[in-house]
Amino acid sequence: MKNFKNFLLFIILFSSLLNCKNLNEPEIKIALPNSIDIKAVTVQLNNKLLRPLGMCESDDKLIVFDNVHSELFKVYSLPDLKFKYGWGNKGKGPEEFLFIHDNIRCFGNELELLDNGILKRFEIMNDRLKTTSTKRLPGMENPINGLQRINDSIYIADNVISDDSNEHIIMNIKTGVIINKFGNYPTESSAIKENDQKYQIYGKSNISNPELEKFIVFYTYFGNIKIYNKDGGIQKNIFLDDKEIKKVSFENREQNRTYLALPYATKNYFYILRINKTEDEILNDINNYNPELLIWDWNGNLMNRYKLDKPLTRYAISEKYQKLYGTFVMKEDEIYVFDLPTL
Repeated sequence: MKNFKNFLLFIILFSSLLNCKNLNEPEIKIALPNSIDIKAVTVQLNNKLLRPLGMCESDDKLIVFDNVHSELFKVYSLPDLKFKYGWGNKGKGPEEFLFIHDNIRCFGNELELLDNGILKRFEIMNDRLKTTSTKRLPGMENPINGLQRINDSIYIADNVISDDSNEHIIMNIKTGVIINKFGNYPTESSAIKENDQKYQIYGKSNISNPELEKFIVFYTYFGNIKIYNKDGGIQKNIFLDDKEIKKVSFENREQNRTYLALPYATKNYFYILRINKTEDEILNDINNYNPELLIWDWNGNLMNRYKLDKPLTRYAISEKYQKLYGTFVMKEDEIYVFDLPTL
């Protein structure tokens, strides 16, 4: 239970060019469609997943980042979920890892991750991961959070704590140059004086689509989703029209509901879990923690809303097999498989 609580805290806390602000953001209200109940098939694993903190799908393989000391990456074949191999250890050696951020990504047959400020890429082979490149990111005043690829050299990330006027940065990882700062906090944030408090209240998650050179941002406690282009120009500013969204407390943050969490991106869609519960509500009734999956296309159209019959703390989606694969941190030997007919 302690691990699960820490995990929840982790995921919760987890403009134009030339610094101009977008004063005319195209705001759109979208009503939630009726939810559709879908049921999972539970697959029993021969090996245990002790701390699964990241997942991604690469064609016929599922990669799970299991935050343990050895065999950090567990690789399964798809669609049968047969265990193929474990690879990678913690340590300071050339093929070892110090601190892996949880937002691992698969791009084709490539795995990309951030390890203690170093961007690492690997070829996903049939028996191991093969290092293809490593790149130390430019030195920043603050930690790099929310790093997402736009193309091979251009990345976006959160502009953490020091600057209350711009939420994000665009950087060129090859030259080390910050190209732009952009994005506006909601106007209600002016009531918060400290930048670190503002960053926590308006905690957010990012996900990108390098093929379209787009990325999306959404706030944990709010039904607000923003779609940006590669230059930081906002294309859509979406607000979910949902009466269940509660007013956010700046003083008692533990009372705030985690409304949206855990994005996942594929070529054609992005996915977000709608949780709509406080941390205490989840922990006190863990058997009824059943999030919803919201499916969006990259133009900001809400395609479907599925109510899941299993709890999820990490998941990946295969468009090829039209399935969601999910794990729950308190179930060490199970993977849940949902059919997604929308895909």
